[in-house]
Amino acid sequence: NGTPSDASDDFTACTISGPLAPGASQSCDYTVSNVTSDVTNIATATGNPTDSNGNDLPDINDVSDDDDAVVTLYASLGDFVWEDLDADGVQDAGEPGIEGVTVNLLDGSGNPTGDTTTTDATGAYSFDNLEPGDYSVEFVLPADYQFSPKDAGADDVDSDADTTTGKTDATTLTSGENDPTWDAGMYKKASLGNYVWEDSNADGVQDAGEPPISGVTVKLYKDADGDGVAEPGGDDGAAIATDTTDASGIYGFDNLDPGDYFVEFTKPSGFDKASPSTPGTASDPSDSDADETTGLTDVTTLESGENDPTWDAGFYKLASLGDLVWFDLDEDGVQDAGEPGVEGVTVTLKDAGGNTVGTTTTDSSGAYNFDNLEPGDYTVVFTKPSNDWTISPKDNAGDDTKDSDANTTTGETDPVTLTSGENDPTIDAGMTIPSSYTITKENTTADSDIAPGDPVSFTITIQNTGKTWLAVVPVQDTYDTNYLTYVNADPASDDNNDDGVIDWSDVTGSGQLAPGSSTSIIVNFTAKAATDQLPNQQTVNTATAHDVDADPDGPTGPNGSIVSLDDKSDDAPIGILNPVGEPMGDFSAMAVRSSVQVRWQSESESNILGYNILRSADGRRFEQVNAGLIFARNAGADAGASYRFIDRNLSSGVYVYKIEIVHLDGSVTRYGSARARIKGF
Repeated sequence: NGTPSDASDDFTACTISGPLAPGASQSCDYTVSNVTSDVTNIATATGNPTDSNGNDLPDINDVSDDDDAVVTLYASLGDFVWEDLDADGVQDAGEPGIEGVTVNLLDGSGNPTGDTTTTDATGAYSFDNLEPGDYSVEFVLPADYQFSPKDAGADDVDSDADTTTGKTDATTLTSGENDPTWDAGMYKKASLGNYVWEDSNADGVQDAGEPPISGVTVKLYKDADGDGVAEPGGDDGAAIATDTTDASGIYGFDNLDPGDYFVEFTKPSGFDKASPSTPGTASDPSDSDADETTGLTDVTTLESGENDPTWDAGFYKLASLGDLVWFDLDEDGVQDAGEPGVEGVTVTLKDAGGNTVGTTTTDSSGAYNFDNLEPGDYTVVFTKPSNDWTISPKDNAGDDTKDSDANTTTGETDPVTLTSGENDPTIDAGMTIPSSYTITKENTTADSDIAPGDPVSFTITIQNTGKTWLAVVPVQDTYDTNYLTYVNADPASDDNNDDGVIDWSDVTGSGQLAPGSSTSIIVNFTAKAATDQLPNQQTVNTATAHDVDADPDGPTGPNGSIVSLDDKSDDAPIGILNPVGEPMGDFSAMAVRSSVQVRWQSESESNILGYNILRSADGRRFEQVNAGLIFARNAGADAGASYRFIDRNLSSGVYVYKIEIVHLDGSVTRYGSARARIKGF
């Protein structure tokens, strides 16, 4: 029938035709489709008994009987085991199924039913042909996996396995029910790291040969508020783990649940800065990811089983360079012992683009330094104190610590590459400026005919012929005490002793001798004895300037006396005549056109062999002008004679004449002084 207790929808399934003999049977079948729930089928059979002739049996009504059969439908459940990439317990788009996971069917009390299956290639499983009743499921974790959080979302997309036992809650299956909501999310632990290195060129890239840094503290944080912003100690709380880099600069954080993390690198001791990073971009295995100021990385998302070894940090030390500008006394481009530094020289540092990074000046020892420099390429420019200076030859020493590195024209060095923590104290410049002087000594005695007892004067002149100031000019004057007696000097000498040596410690006075200027000393003597026995009948005085110091920038500049110049000398001879033993008269010199006529008269020639005529032109030394001795006319006799000598072919000028008297015994004396002027004609 159809609906129980309702005959209206009953129907005849089939009819058995008779008669049916004793002991015989017939049956009929009827198939009902689309059964969706348990049903009870009631079948009623109605018979009419007859005799063998087909006649109704008397007093026997129709025979009727019915029976029913309950039809129960099987149930099923499933459905999915997936890799929960973000470990949130929710099946997200793109998260894959896990193949081969063992799933056990349990009864309502959690006991095994004996039914076991494994997930297919898509992560699906099912238990079919189940009697309606209470069941649960046990998921067996594959190696290296963890269970996702339970009941974290809607029932059709969440994970139902207990995170410890892998078992689900019990569920009741009704007849024909299929329950495809029993799922399990699983994930693998993740990790990240990896490297801290010394970034020698501070470019933020791990280059070959750049060394690791050990002992660096690295902290791991979880992005607790999920805003994608690294906020340690704030919204994201405290660090969840800490590690230090090993001898190879390696660190790592393992056994991490998938999720959002960031790393904080602590600047290692002795280092100044973190390398440049590229915030907001994906981490690269060879770059630096730490913010230069905070040491924090960006937030990164770790998925199930992911190992991200790209979170690195470079650190570097600031660099420096120097070192010296020196006075290259011998102009050879080599720093020699005793060559002093030059103070106050302007030194400019430029980067690889030619931009000025800094400017300084050399100190009192000629030293300079630029520190706190980023590693990179630099050039140094040395500016000459003035155009009178020159820069020494470049790279001339064969030793970079001793040479001059500046271009002789521009003062600029070749590029210098500084690496992390490097100090390069070899960037030097030699400079020089011309320093020179002359010394002259002149006999400035008023009387050209000097005899013992007469005053004698000399003038010593120091002329600064260089480009530097002369800071200290010591002078020494030497003379023969047998022929001269020291009287005084202007300026006064240091010792004022008549011992053959006169000293001045510094003839510049209280100041310095500027380029192009001069100073003079007047030294006064008394003639002591005749010099007729000396070569050229003269005694020679010598003035010497010694240990002269030059000052390249003068009395107002920062540099003191830093150059010692060579010693220089000059001589000034002077002749001292014996008094004439014989009376002489009428000694004169008269100019006649281009000649001078010299006349003299002797009164007695008893001790005279002959005469020579000596001439001094325009104050120069006396020279003999007669070719041979003019013999005395009355040699050896007490009688006199008159003489005339003509000095011919003279140019215009002042001429002074003396008579040299040669005695019979070979001794010589001089007499007189006659002056004549020849005018231009």
